[in-house]
Amino acid sequence: MTARRLVLVRHGRPEVLDGVPAAAWPLSAAGRDAAAMLAEALRDFTFASIASSPEPKAVATAAALARGMASGASDVMAVTHGTIMSIYLGRTCGIDPLPFWRALPMPAAAIVEGGRLRLIGPARPLRA
Repeated sequence: MTARRLVLVRHGRPEVLDGVPAAAWPLSAAGRDAAAMLAEALRDFTFASIASSPEPKAVATAAALARGMASGASDVMAVTHGTIMSIYLGRTCGIDPLPFWRALPMPAAAIVEGGRLRLIGPARPLRA
């Protein structure tokens, strides 16, 4: 059996709508394009499950990532917010959450495997 990997994904860039709460913002066109590029960077992963924040920008990011991905493996993906990722990874991987959050693009994937952290952005690997 393949080792289980946790893939935390920061949602793509939203479309900021005046007078609309941030929790209701949809994914922008640039966010959709970047999510498609991130999906390509994650093409070698297969997921047993993909979970998402209920916010439209996160749901749309998860949908873009799920398109064309194989299922049935033990990897797990959660599409969420950079703040949540940063706090979790700070506790589990020993990173400093605030600088990590500030540098984290939208979208980006943090792969946690065997206590090690690897970052993937939409176009290229990122440094932790």
